[in-house]
Amino acid sequence: MDGTVILFSNNINQRMVGNTQMKTFSGKLIEKDLFLVEIWGKRNCPYCNRAKQTSKKFGLNYIYHQLDEDFTKEEFLEKFPDAKTFPQIIVDGKHIGGHSDFLTLLRGPTEGPNAFY
Repeated sequence: MDGTVILFSNNINQRMVGNTQMKTFSGKLIEKDLFLVEIWGKRNCPYCNRAKQTSKKFGLNYIYHQLDEDFTKEEFLEKFPDAKTFPQIIVDGKHIGGHSDFLTLLRGPTEGPNAFY
C-alpha cells in the first residue's frame, strides 16, 4: 500500500499542516492514513477480488481477511450476523455491506444526510 487515502470525488484536496500531510474531504480535515477498508472474503470469490481491485482503483488502503486463514466461519457469522454473502466490507470502522454496497458508497453523495462523511 502506498499510503494514499481516497479519491472519492473532486471534494478532496491535499495540503500540509505542519509536517503532516492532510486531506480535506467535503470540507473536513482528515489525516492522510485515516481511511481504511477491511475486506472479509474467501477463496475463489469474484466479488472479493473486485472489492480489492476497486480499493486499489480508488487509492484506498485496505486489509484483506481470508476465510479459513484469518478467520473461521463462526467468527465471520459472529462479526456479521446478518451477512448472507461474501465479501463483507468495513470502511473506517463502519460496516458497509457487500461489494455492491461498497460501490454505492464510493459513487454516492458526499454531502447531505446520506453522505458517509
